[in-house]
Amino acid sequence: MMEGDPFDSYEQSYTRFPHLIYFPRMGLAMAAPGIAIWETSRAAVSFRQDYSLVPGYGAKGGAIVFDPSVAARTPQVRDSCLLSVHGSSMVYGHWMTDTLPSVWLWREALAGGAMKLMLPLSPTRKWQADSLELLGIPVGALFKPESPVLGLSDAVVSSSCSMGNVLNPPAAIREMGDHLIRSVGRDRNREGERLIYISRQEANVHSKRDLVNEDELLAQLVPLGFEKVLPGQMGFREQIALFSNARMVIAPHGSALANLVFAPSNAAVIDLMPESWADTIQAKWIYRLTNMLSQRYTLIFGQMSWPLIHTDGIENIAITNRGVLYAVDIQKVVAAVRSML
Repeated sequence: MMEGDPFDSYEQSYTRFPHLIYFPRMGLAMAAPGIAIWETSRAAVSFRQDYSLVPGYGAKGGAIVFDPSVAARTPQVRDSCLLSVHGSSMVYGHWMTDTLPSVWLWREALAGGAMKLMLPLSPTRKWQADSLELLGIPVGALFKPESPVLGLSDAVVSSSCSMGNVLNPPAAIREMGDHLIRSVGRDRNREGERLIYISRQEANVHSKRDLVNEDELLAQLVPLGFEKVLPGQMGFREQIALFSNARMVIAPHGSALANLVFAPSNAAVIDLMPESWADTIQAKWIYRLTNMLSQRYTLIFGQMSWPLIHTDGIENIAITNRGVLYAVDIQKVVAAVRSML
C-alpha cells in the first residue's frame, strides 16, 4: 500500500472579478491584457509549457509575447459566469474532479438563473451534459462560447482552474458523488459485488499510457471473477451504476479512476502506474481520493519499456511528455488481489 499522511479533503476557494479577458479553449483568464490570473495559467500551459496555444500569443525575439490588440475586439458577455473549466476539462478525470465539484457548490445560483457556467470551447460530450443534468443544472444555465476570446463583465474564478483538485480532492467531491449515487438508487455504504478491471484499450485518451501485458494480466484475473470494462464506451449513468456496485477495481492509472467517487466505502483499489510517474505530483491523486472516500488503496508500479510521442486524442494536440508503454509484475498484482479480497 502507498504510505503517506492521511488525507481528509481540500477546500476550494473562489474569487470574483468585475472584468476579465477570457480564452475559453485553454481556460485562461486575464485581469488586463497580458496579466493572467494565476489559477487559470497552469492549465493553459500544460500542453506546450507556454501560452502558444492561446490566441494573441506568438513568438517575438525568442520569447512568447501577447498582442494586446486581440483583447480590444472581444465579444462582451454580460451574464455573471462561473469559471471552473480549463484546458484539460474535456478529459473525464479533470471534468469530474476539477469542474463538477464547483458546479455542485454553485448549483443553486446556476439553477436559479443568477449565473451561468462557462463551458469549454470544444464540443460538449454527452457524459458532460448528462452529469450536469443529474446535478440539476438546466440547459439555460450553460454558456457555450463561440469566440476564441471573450470579455466577461462579472466572473467567479474557482481555484480548481489550476487543476489542483486532481492533486487535492475537495470535500465537495464526496457530497457530489453521494448525490449522483442516489440518482441510480444506490448507497455508498452498501457492499459492492463486482470485480472490475478498467481497460484503456480503444479509449480516446488525452494521455496515452499502454499496459503492454494487459492480456496476460487479464488471463490471471478473469478466473478470479474480474470483468474487463471500457468506461470510455459507457454512458455516464452506466458508469455510476457500475462503480457503485464495485467490490474491487484494478486499473492502469488514468481518468476512469475518477469513477471511484461512486464506489462504496471499503472498496479495494489497485492502481497500476508507470514507474516514471513515481515522483510526479500526479502520483498521489488516487491515493488521496481513496483515502478521503474510506476506500482501500494499493499502488503497483510497472516498468516503463518506451516513452511515446503521441497526439492528444481529445484536443488533437501533439504531446511529447505523457505517453508511455509499461508492464506490471503480474504475480505481484495477483498477490495484491488475493490479500485484499
